[in-house]
Amino acid sequence: MDDTSKKLVRGLGLVGIIALGVDNVIGGGINYVSVQIQGKVVGIGPHLPLVMLIDGLVALFIAITYSYLGSAMPRSRW
Repeated sequence: MDDTSKKLVRGLGLVGIIALGVDNVIGGGINYVSVQIQGKVVGIGPHLPLVMLIDGLVALFIAITYSYLGSAMPRSRW
């Protein structure tokens, strides 16, 4: 068996590009938002993880709502 035929491809496909973009937005957003909240609300420091968890639950309900709206109008996709 020839080892030269086994090489990694240096390129990104569509899925890789989308995953990279989502990862950067989520990672940057968490760091940016937590710093902004601590700067504007005095004394929230130890409660910040709870605030982020509640915010995540709200975002989950919003995503479920959009999911239901999208399934109610199947012809509006793409």
